[in-house]
Amino acid sequence: MILKVNMKMLSLHTPYELSRAYLNDDVALYFAWTYHYTKFVLIPAFLSLITFISAKLVSNRISELLYMIYALGVTVWAQFFIIYWNRTESVLNVKW
Repeated sequence: MILKVNMKMLSLHTPYELSRAYLNDDVALYFAWTYHYTKFVLIPAFLSLITFISAKLVSNRISELLYMIYALGVTVWAQFFIIYWNRTESVLNVKW
């Protein structure tokens, strides 16, 4: 049996507008949050891959510095995500 994969199934897009019409605003807001979080978490995932590979190629002292820079980067990323999500949530609340 050959499994056909639909590209829409692999998409990161979540139609939270449809879930709002079918369920309620709180559930649609949850789906919107998971969509935006999934989209944003790709940034630290990519940075962690780069940090891990570079830490394996250099000495211990430099790898410790790389890990500290990565930790700072994730902290800054988290702040940007919170600011972005607060704005997105406000827009969605006003729109709905």
